[in-house]
Amino acid sequence: MRRQRGDILLEALLSTVMMTITFLGLHGALKSTLRTQAEANGHNLTRLQMRSTQEQSELTTLCQNASVSNEVVGHTLSYDVVCLNNEVTVSLQSQLSHTLPDQITSVSLRTMANENSEALLGGDGVMELW
Repeated sequence: MRRQRGDILLEALLSTVMMTITFLGLHGALKSTLRTQAEANGHNLTRLQMRSTQEQSELTTLCQNASVSNEVVGHTLSYDVVCLNNEVTVSLQSQLSHTLPDQITSVSLRTMANENSEALLGGDGVMELW
C-alpha cells in the first residue's frame, strides 16, 4: 500500500514538471508572435505615413529637403529623401514631341537608422519606399 502512495506522488510531480515545460514553451512562442505582430504593425503605419508624405508634399519642395520627419505611434521618424531627375520627352501621335529637361521622375523615402526607428520597426530600423 505504501508503494502506491509514492507512485501517485511521483506521477503528480512529473505531471507538474511537464505542464510547466509546456507552458514555458507556449509563453516563448506567444512572446515571439506578439513582437513580430508589433513590428509588422509599425511597418504598416510607417509605410502609410511615408506614402502620405509623398502624396501631400509638393515634389519640388520634398526634393529640396534632404530629410523629413513625421510622428508615428509616439516615435519621431526621420526620412532621407532621394529624388531622381531625368529628361522627359512627351510625344503625341509620333509627330509632335517636346523634351522637358531635368524633371523629377522618382522619389524615394528611407527611414534613418536610430533608436526610434529600431523601436518601432525592429531590426536595424531602416525601411525604404519608392
